[in-house]
Amino acid sequence: MPWVLWNFIVSQRLLEVADAAVKAADVTLIDVRPESGSSVNPSQSVTGDVAAVEEAVKCGMAAGTEKGLALSSVVIPSPREEIFAALL
Repeated sequence: MPWVLWNFIVSQRLLEVADAAVKAADVTLIDVRPESGSSVNPSQSVTGDVAAVEEAVKCGMAAGTEKGLALSSVVIPSPREEIFAALL
């Protein structure tokens, strides 16, 4: 299954953006990381079918961008299992 990671400038809005993403498509929220210091931006990861993940990213990025919070996103179809272990 693909997963996505995207970053946000302001951690207090992280859950609003995650909520918008998971409501937009049939995806599973697997990780939400609030800001944990000056070098780590808040982020979240979702998993699901490629089309669903892409839709969730589109809606999540739109929600974050609207508030001036979104930085970047990436969708990785069929990541290796080691990726999940490293992230979680």
